[in-house]
Amino acid sequence: MIKTISLAALAIGASVCFPDTAKAAILNGGFEEGFQSWKTVGDYRIETSAFGIKPSQGKSQAFLSTAYQELLGFDNNSNPIIGGNAAPVTFISGFAEEESLEGFLGFSTFLGDESLYDLATAEPIEGSAIKQTFKGSTGQKLSFSWNFLTNEAVEQAAVNDFTYPDFNDFAFVSLQSDSGTQFFNLADTISKFSDSASVFNKETGLQTFSYILPASGEYTLGIGVVDVGDGTRISALVVDEVAVVPETTPTLGILLFGTLATITGLKGRKKNPGLLS
Repeated sequence: MIKTISLAALAIGASVCFPDTAKAAILNGGFEEGFQSWKTVGDYRIETSAFGIKPSQGKSQAFLSTAYQELLGFDNNSNPIIGGNAAPVTFISGFAEEESLEGFLGFSTFLGDESLYDLATAEPIEGSAIKQTFKGSTGQKLSFSWNFLTNEAVEQAAVNDFTYPDFNDFAFVSLQSDSGTQFFNLADTISKFSDSASVFNKETGLQTFSYILPASGEYTLGIGVVDVGDGTRISALVVDEVAVVPETTPTLGILLFGTLATITGLKGRKKNPGLLS
């Protein structure tokens, strides 16, 4: 019995011998420690459920917006509240290159790289992003929850009033590795929306992004939101629960359980010779 329990303990502790399946690749993916382990650019902050959107896990979530010195509302004395610190998409005079979205994420339209211009339906102006570099293994799943919010016209209304495609704000993912940079469009103004309980008019609701890593190596994950056309209407992105985990593969558990069952079975045969064939 004691030997059987010891083997079971060995199975439970096997992750120590297989660090790739036990160690988290993304640090502080739930933003419970603010933006620790993340790099940031633009207009960003941590929000809780008081914002009107409940985090998918824990108490915190990352908030990114396209606001840059724009009217955010009015105070109790009817004075305008101006705020926002979104970064320009490309390098412009007065900003360091790394203060632009493209410089921050590590690619350049001027150098002919694939860029945010390839996702945009019109001129991308400004936005915000976060990034983190991690080591991943072939077959692991990168995932996070997100919610795109906007004050732009959306869906058919955006088409009817001609704000699409010229003012088609969007949220995106960039993923860099030795093989190059990939871009993914999370949502834009013609995605499916519902009324928002936050300060924004519309939101996509909680969605999940997932991607299976095709190779082992170092990756840089970028997540952001971009204003297209002009900055008079703000859009934002809420992000939470960023993680890189193994796909659900029971192989290791099956092998360990099989070993345990075989050894226990052999012990039983020694005690009961009649079981031997």
